[in-house]
Amino acid sequence: MTRRDVTAADGTRVLWFDGTAEFAHEAAACSGARAQAIGLKGWAGETWDEAVAGAVCGRTDHVKAAEALLEQVQCEVPALRSEWLPSRAGAYPVVPEALMGLPEPMRRKVSVPSERAPLRVFVDVTSSMGVPHDALARRGVACLALAMALGNERAVELVVVTGLSGRVRAAVAVRVPSSPLDLATACVALTSAGFARGLGYALCRSVGAGGDWLFGEYPVGVTGRARYVARLRAALDADEHDLVVSPTMLGDEATSDPVGFVRRGIAEHGGGEVV
Repeated sequence: MTRRDVTAADGTRVLWFDGTAEFAHEAAACSGARAQAIGLKGWAGETWDEAVAGAVCGRTDHVKAAEALLEQVQCEVPALRSEWLPSRAGAYPVVPEALMGLPEPMRRKVSVPSERAPLRVFVDVTSSMGVPHDALARRGVACLALAMALGNERAVELVVVTGLSGRVRAAVAVRVPSSPLDLATACVALTSAGFARGLGYALCRSVGAGGDWLFGEYPVGVTGRARYVARLRAALDADEHDLVVSPTMLGDEATSDPVGFVRRGIAEHGGGEVV
């Protein structure tokens, strides 16, 4: 498998990977690897080599903690599925209904909400420099619990994202095996600070990004997060029915109340209801 580069309409360069091992190997070989590896232990809680090994092999050190949170993040996020519904005009007729003179003898294909329909979940693991790695791990555990809960109810496509800007805007989007959810891989991608701060940032910087937020503004407050998520949706070609979890700012409740953060993200950006 090779990396797929996509340039969004706003100029954001998105590096897509179909797996975490491919992502890790390319990060290890990129031009930004050496600089990003310096001091990573203190910033991410793991060395560069540990971050690479985790992305390649996976680990399950936070899975039990995520399982303990499952009941707290159980939610209803309606996705869409296609159904053929009665209509006055449509793709084909139901002859018996037409002969009976029923008012809607045609069938029209429409998208309707369903709690069982497939759902795409994008989790942005970018964070402010001052957020401690253990706080990011707690936030990641809540996101892992959310993915596990949704995966128990329907097909879920999990994509982990990180991005930076500078000379160019660049994001990395890594698909996590989700049918069924690969817990070891998802655990690393969501809870490892080295996955984003080490490998992800190195790849972004290797194509010209600097150290600024992806869209040049802080995703803080309801308005700031909404603007950030709207632009991220466009860059990733996600639609309004996909669930997008925004990144973590210094002082964000994600660091002190990760379950509340995930619930808030669903309510603001997922188009669904949290129960």
